[in-house]
Amino acid sequence: MPFRLRFGPLFAMMAAPALLATIGASYTAFWFYGASHLKERIAMWAEAQRAEGVSVAYTLDGPSGFPLRLTAALEAVSVESGAGGDAVSFSAPRLTVEGGIFSPRHLSFTLPDGGRIAMARNGRATRLGKTGGDARLDLSFDSAGMLREAALTAQNLAVSGDWRGAALASPLTAGETKAVLVLNPAVPAAAAAGDAAAPPPTARFDLSVRNLRWPDGATRSLGPDLAGFDFAAKLIGPMPKGEAQDALTIWRDAGGRVEVERIALKWGQASFAGYGTLVLDEALQPAVSLVARVQSFVPLVDVLDEAGLIRQSDATLARLVIGRQMPQTGAGNLSLSLRDGIVYAGPLALVRVPPIAWAKEIPKAAAAKRRLTPGGREVMQPGIDIGKDGVVRQR
Repeated sequence: MPFRLRFGPLFAMMAAPALLATIGASYTAFWFYGASHLKERIAMWAEAQRAEGVSVAYTLDGPSGFPLRLTAALEAVSVESGAGGDAVSFSAPRLTVEGGIFSPRHLSFTLPDGGRIAMARNGRATRLGKTGGDARLDLSFDSAGMLREAALTAQNLAVSGDWRGAALASPLTAGETKAVLVLNPAVPAAAAAGDAAAPPPTARFDLSVRNLRWPDGATRSLGPDLAGFDFAAKLIGPMPKGEAQDALTIWRDAGGRVEVERIALKWGQASFAGYGTLVLDEALQPAVSLVARVQSFVPLVDVLDEAGLIRQSDATLARLVIGRQMPQTGAGNLSLSLRDGIVYAGPLALVRVPPIAWAKEIPKAAAAKRRLTPGGREVMQPGIDIGKDGVVRQR
């Protein structure tokens, strides 16, 4: 009778522990590889920032969390860019970083209370710090280590500090906030030449804020509570690397633009919803054109007047000219634009916007360009009065 080797239940019982041990050893090795990769990615990011002249300091604790989590803690975090009167910095006593065990290209940061952002501009400092709520930043990278998506989410956020040198009377709070930035790879030449009418976006940005409450000490014509704000836009045209001014010049000359898909505001009884386009002019200043549906236009003008963003005489003219054209109830159509540093509501100039000061001098012919009417007269700019004789005089 021939001998037959049989593998029965005994073999299965002996093989199962060996298989489990192999899986366990592989998972352990995989976890420690992920931990090493997490430390390396943080270090690479810090070195890349330092190479750009940004000061970065932190102390790494971890990674830890084996076997179910992969976390690390960044202690005494400090990031600072710029110097003197134009600097931006971020600091936090502790940042918790979580990496995906099976998705090493994803990082999540949890921001605790005490995280602060400080900005200085022309000697006036703004310092804001998180004092309540939950905030989380998720980052996703491609195989080359380049950032592809960033998402900031916050719940019941409270922010305190100083705004342009003046202390906030009480915390600024927001019930829900979400900001998402998606970066696409450089548009291939074939794709760019294929459909000029609808080129793929280089980047997309979405922002939504709900239940924003101004500090109690701030007086607002429409009330202290802003029900909601939404902004969605996409960047058209590849953005080259390099200094901002040079990169934006190349992007503008190549036909780059920002398509604002939606900008909406709901504040008290007033609402605003529109879409449009942003480009850069010859002086590298923003030029915007929006088509909007506006409800309660006059209260919105009151807000600008109260905040000192528009002169009282210009606010009065806006109420008389534009306000009378808008429907008494419901929303009405309104074209808004920003050109040559002036915001227009229809044909009416409302407010002058401070120009962006670039490091390199813009050609004077472009910087001093004036907006003229078809008859050759300069367009009326903000700062006008209506005399008793009914004649409009420019200041």
